[in-house]
Amino acid sequence: MKKGDKKKQQKALKKRTERKQVSKQENLLQALSPLRYVRQARSYPIEGCWVQPGWDEGGLAVVVIARRQPNGNLVFGNYLVDYYCLGVKDTFLNADIPRGEFQNDALPTMFRAAGKPIKISPDLAHEIIYGGIEYATQFGFRPHRDFAQSQSILDPPDAHPRTGKVKFGKDGKPFFISGPHDNVEAITRQLERTAGVGNYDFLTQIGEPSPDEWEDDTWEGNEEDTPDSTREALSDEAQQLLGELDVDIGDSIVVKPGVPDPDTGQDMGGWQGRITDISPGEEDESADGGVIVSIEWDSLTLNSMPTWVIGQCEKEGMDWAVMNLDVREIERSTPRDKPEDVVKAKKQIGQQH
Repeated sequence: MKKGDKKKQQKALKKRTERKQVSKQENLLQALSPLRYVRQARSYPIEGCWVQPGWDEGGLAVVVIARRQPNGNLVFGNYLVDYYCLGVKDTFLNADIPRGEFQNDALPTMFRAAGKPIKISPDLAHEIIYGGIEYATQFGFRPHRDFAQSQSILDPPDAHPRTGKVKFGKDGKPFFISGPHDNVEAITRQLERTAGVGNYDFLTQIGEPSPDEWEDDTWEGNEEDTPDSTREALSDEAQQLLGELDVDIGDSIVVKPGVPDPDTGQDMGGWQGRITDISPGEEDESADGGVIVSIEWDSLTLNSMPTWVIGQCEKEGMDWAVMNLDVREIERSTPRDKPEDVVKAKKQIGQQH
């Protein structure tokens, strides 16, 4: 090796490293840019709202709401709403989409199976979504887990007047029409507990057993998004941890003393709520991988929550009514209210903020 070659190689290596670092930073900024638009979406003007033709005839509505970003591109949310029974069954969002691409590609694709989209007022769009959620909550059904993110596209629940054009339930009671990914048995048992036997109607797909034919040891229906399927997705160690702490979906819990809100730093010790979802934690956090629980705060916690916390969450597009925590940061407690009390508390707080 000639004198000076080593220094040249070192300089070249340094330049390549610097270029890689710049490239990583650029990629990170590109990834963060759409997220920034999502967080600020509520402050952008509504570009339009759409639903499929005949949405008010079958109990299921595909609702899309788009907002115009300062750069002219669009951020939008898509919501599949079962206004007969289950509320928001599925949802997703996207951001920084060119207007032409949204109109010519994204929007037709989202309505490909439902029919050509028709424009509706923001009042009606919000009524379908929030009204569906409120109706489903009466019977213990929560919106899809991704609604925690996609609700940032929406205005607050009481920002728009109700049109009265949406009839929730059918003939004065919930009407469950099973879909390809629904756990028919689990949903119907939930309706029996909350609405009462005979106070709901149901329609299952051809080939599915009726409730009278169910046997606990022979059921082979779809188990997606149920407590049992969630447990199967966890490691053996994580399942053992859940068993030791004796908590599951639907249980009331209290946050242990000294646990801070990861977003605001507020001490949440003593806050209470109900578990709405359970999922595996990051594999590198602990030997058992950890267990993350999604919590919806009860009405007493919501009504005593510091106003600055709610204000900061509203400003940053976060949901102040729910929280994700490690299961070791909570313990089981006794319920202090009913699900309908939570709906009322959220409505009152929404009006104030």
